[in-house]
Amino acid sequence: MSVGDVIFLIQRETWRAVGVGDLNGAIAAAVAVLAATARIGREACRNILLEDWKAGRVVVATRTGERTPVLLEIAVEVVDRYLAERERVERALAKRSKKAGRWLFINREGNQLPKDAVAKTFGILGRHCRVPGYRLPKRCLQFFDRSLDGEDDDRAAVVALAGWRDRGVDAEVHRHDVAEAAADPDRLRQVLEDNHELAGPAGRFLGTRGMELAAETRNIFITQDRIPRNMSEAMRSEPACVALGKIVWPDRGKKKLRLQLKELYFDRLDELRLAGRLRLGEIAYLFSCSPRAVEHWIKARRLAAKSPELLAEEASWLEAAPAMYLERPRGETPTRFHARLVDEHDCTVPRIWLMSVLHHAGVLGPRPRSKAKAGG
Repeated sequence: MSVGDVIFLIQRETWRAVGVGDLNGAIAAAVAVLAATARIGREACRNILLEDWKAGRVVVATRTGERTPVLLEIAVEVVDRYLAERERVERALAKRSKKAGRWLFINREGNQLPKDAVAKTFGILGRHCRVPGYRLPKRCLQFFDRSLDGEDDDRAAVVALAGWRDRGVDAEVHRHDVAEAAADPDRLRQVLEDNHELAGPAGRFLGTRGMELAAETRNIFITQDRIPRNMSEAMRSEPACVALGKIVWPDRGKKKLRLQLKELYFDRLDELRLAGRLRLGEIAYLFSCSPRAVEHWIKARRLAAKSPELLAEEASWLEAAPAMYLERPRGETPTRFHARLVDEHDCTVPRIWLMSVLHHAGVLGPRPRSKAKAGG
């Protein structure tokens, strides 16, 4: 799991896009960020009490006791967003003369989350993105571990932050050194912020800025409807293609998202197509739509770029070309017919456009037989 994958998981838009409600989506985002930035697993999240969270005295059980997690700014912000959803639940419960439970994470009835609730929510996202959703919280924990793997100067602080995870990795760390590090919150925060990719202002990782950053480094949340058998080189190297290739298309709101992305990227992709670097089917793949839709976009773009003179000429040929085609010399192919118009009538419209006109007029194909021969 990359930092882009984690950023993707903590966006409220991610969960809305796959049909997860705001409360469950906020819970899933909070579980993901706590696992990825503080190494708090989903079961530990279930057991956090609201009053402990607000008082800043959250503790997490470890193999040898317990530890106090250090919270990055992004973790606090994402959990605050969940708390806003929790307050809505509390108000709804109050109208029914009920109170929410004492746990930080609750369901709509105000009760502690069922053990499988978080797994089910991640499963919805996993099915949409074609990845094992139930494994995602654990992969967030592994992301946290990898973030600290490069810290060699203060392994005692690493163990204090993450707990005793691997006897092989942490074998040379003494318990009294870990206890000393754990008693120094500033030391722990310094180590965490020096090593973790999600350290810093929360605004960098949320909203539009966050999704742009996620698109650059996302690895596992990549899915499309139709995958071309052979990819052009531009699909791997062109920034517009790479960015579109990492979009996860929602079940709802797909059309709106497609039109927004079309405004950003289509002109560049059409230029690549005209240069022979990208195929029409690949553009359809990148926008998760049919090739026919891309053809309509191409036609509209070409029409918007036409001069008044060219539009007038096209109108003239739209009217005259079908009759002229039926009167052409025998044996003259459509390609030669277009070439003759260019030579003798100064025609400047593209051959493919003229063929489209003839096709829609119904005059392409074998020349109609005369009535005399037909009755012969």
